[in-house]
Amino acid sequence: MYSASDGHIEPTRSGQHHFAVAPLGLFQGKTSQIVIIAMGTQWVNLCKALGQPDLATDPRFENLTERVKNRFELVKIIEEWLAGMPSDEESVRVLEEHRVPVAPMLTVPQAMNHPHLKERKTVRTVND
Repeated sequence: MYSASDGHIEPTRSGQHHFAVAPLGLFQGKTSQIVIIAMGTQWVNLCKALGQPDLATDPRFENLTERVKNRFELVKIIEEWLAGMPSDEESVRVLEEHRVPVAPMLTVPQAMNHPHLKERKTVRTVND
């Protein structure tokens, strides 16, 4: 963002969420953290997944500028939904079903042993 704006937009620290896009960040699930990104039509899909399709046209969230401005309210709504789900796996399944970019936050050991990364040979032993 900084270089694309020729230095006119300077990013600021934003914690677990992107400073200029909402929702985009790390959300607390029932037992672990989950990455959720919803831009463009994904926003409408997320609202449907949450069982709250009216959020898409709520004046607080109807466009990116308003979603960023009301980020804390939005995070609370999403995290309340996640907390009410039976499991984090079920949350991910529902979001994927609605075509919302989502992934569980993995620990290093979980990532190192993830079947997809092993299949792609992303993780491998290197001899010094």
